[in-house]
Amino acid sequence: MKDVYKNFIAFDFSDRISVFDWGDLDCGLLNRGKNLERFALAVAKHMKSRGIAQACDLELSEKAGCYVSRVVSHPKFDTKLGQNLDSKMEAQASGDWQFLPLEFIVRWGIPQGSSLLKRQPDQYSLWQRLEAPLFEYSTKLEAQDRMVDKAEAQSLLADSQIGLDQIEEFLAKTTKAFESFFSDRGLELWDAKFELAVNTTTSDLMLVDAVTPDEIRVTMKGVRRVPLSKEMLRAWLRQTPWFDAVVSAKASAESNGESKDYKWQQDVALPVPQIGEWRREKISSLYEALAELAEEPTSKALWDWVKSDSPANVAVIGAGGREEATRWRLQKEGVNVSSAKTVDEVKALNPNSLDAVIVSMDGDLADGVTDELAKLGYWTFGPSQQASKLEWSKLFGREVAMSAGVPAPLYSKSLKDFDRETQAVPVLKLNGLAAGKGVYLYESWEDLEAKVKELEAAKEEFYFEERCEGFEASIFFECLRDSSGKASVKLLGSAQDFKRRFLGDEGPNTGGMGAWVPHPKLKAEDLAMFQAWALRTVAEMERRGDFYRGILYVGAMKDVRQGWKLIEFNARFGDPETQALLTQWPRDKKVIRSMLSLTSDFQDHYGLENLEAHSLCLSLVNPQYPERAEPIELEPWDFVENENTQVFRTNSKTGRMAYIVAQDQTRHEAGDHIFEVLITSPWREQLEWRTDILK
Repeated sequence: MKDVYKNFIAFDFSDRISVFDWGDLDCGLLNRGKNLERFALAVAKHMKSRGIAQACDLELSEKAGCYVSRVVSHPKFDTKLGQNLDSKMEAQASGDWQFLPLEFIVRWGIPQGSSLLKRQPDQYSLWQRLEAPLFEYSTKLEAQDRMVDKAEAQSLLADSQIGLDQIEEFLAKTTKAFESFFSDRGLELWDAKFELAVNTTTSDLMLVDAVTPDEIRVTMKGVRRVPLSKEMLRAWLRQTPWFDAVVSAKASAESNGESKDYKWQQDVALPVPQIGEWRREKISSLYEALAELAEEPTSKALWDWVKSDSPANVAVIGAGGREEATRWRLQKEGVNVSSAKTVDEVKALNPNSLDAVIVSMDGDLADGVTDELAKLGYWTFGPSQQASKLEWSKLFGREVAMSAGVPAPLYSKSLKDFDRETQAVPVLKLNGLAAGKGVYLYESWEDLEAKVKELEAAKEEFYFEERCEGFEASIFFECLRDSSGKASVKLLGSAQDFKRRFLGDEGPNTGGMGAWVPHPKLKAEDLAMFQAWALRTVAEMERRGDFYRGILYVGAMKDVRQGWKLIEFNARFGDPETQALLTQWPRDKKVIRSMLSLTSDFQDHYGLENLEAHSLCLSLVNPQYPERAEPIELEPWDFVENENTQVFRTNSKTGRMAYIVAQDQTRHEAGDHIFEVLITSPWREQLEWRTDILK
């Protein structure tokens, strides 16, 4: 508030914003306050035309050039009147208006984020429209708002000497007028919160608070996935480690029975992430478009806002084929990709100059790079160090899988737990990261024991696993929080990876010699089962206190005797599966932007389950790979990308040095595109590849 008159207050709406009871986020939103004021005044004019009593005085608002409201007696605030008197204002003041100690919630339906989905999931479903508006009540004078039933609501109104029946009669009339305001503008109203005051002399009721987009949930008709309020900011921030820290601090304060004066915010271990220029501009322009539509029902500003999508700025840490494919995909989705490729290069940039940073390499995740950047205020994408332990400790991954009920081969740290007479020679696996080369398969117990002695001498940590026989599959999921804050997973696709170095799956394991997308043998029921595995895994991680956010790789094998078994978890996209996966996705789908909270369109899924296109990736490697190799300098090649084929170059000179990727309606046609590129490549005499992957 900026000026106090006798019985009237002129309000100054703030550009600042708050979510999750945190307080001021100080996002620097442009002209948010002025646009909130424009919207509130437009609503007030409409409500007056429908005969709804309200504290806003439109005549005085026009005179003062801002939102002017009648003073209401409030038990939490000092309402002493100022000395800046105006005879007209004083003459209009009549009666003693007293604030009612409740917030009145009206629900027309169940949008994303509705608390009814959490409180009564069996009774309501997402986007359900209610037959009649539902009235609910919450406290307004306590440290945190609390839902109350009708009986308690009436008891809290005892001092006001007014009944809920009279209030609900007023609200019924109000909601009809309120809903028509939005319907006239092509908007769909889902819920709203009202504050009321009662005249202690006449028992009349009136609306007290200014109605802005942040007191309601509203969407455009036909575009329900786009929230038109600060709910958009909430949805973005739910996908950050900071939100996890907020949830943890609140839960701790509640379980410890902290006093009303206790500030749980002090226990949040991470700073609020910088929202970046793209999000700042997107939400600022939303308020402006809504203000224009509120003032002029025929305005097209909101439709223009929905369709607009300015470039964002993103950094991807790493320089392998996976990271190059990620940068390629980001550019296709309208993103300016930063030249920063290392952790130090990113840290040299102001956190607010980047809209997101992708941490995708297993070593960086294990070293806690995501956590480090989050502590510095960067908007990060990738699991935390503790969450990514699913990958960097295979034994931990096995333990989590067992607790989550995900079927996996029997495992042990001791060979004594395996019977030489009845069981096949077990698989030997390194416990830590091994760049895809930490799995050893032997046909004799003697060869296995010899390798064990070698690893023991090198002080490597390892374990043994029941041997399975069958075909493998790689399945990828995005792990996130849904609109209610619960763990959720989205399917991103499947792949068949080729680990062995030579034709016919012979030779040592490598990081990957190529991949097919989608996996040719997986069925819809298989994908549904893997999605259930992923969700149970994420839920188990959260139960342990480590919310898993980012990409989860599920490596599975269909054993000929026992069916599907989990082979491993990875905490990031695979390589070279990523190169095939990201190029297979339709170009018009902003999948990675959505993962990075750089879109206003919040989809329940990406629709990547039944894509018709096939994609094939072929690794081009140093001839001595995966053994210790002499570095190779590749000849220059100015390959021109076309609609079907891409080339991704890595920074390696001794391993997988490049990838050729192609897409078409069949895998064989994609392989033909790669062959056509290979025969013209200047690298064909320098590098090697597996020709059988093209068949």
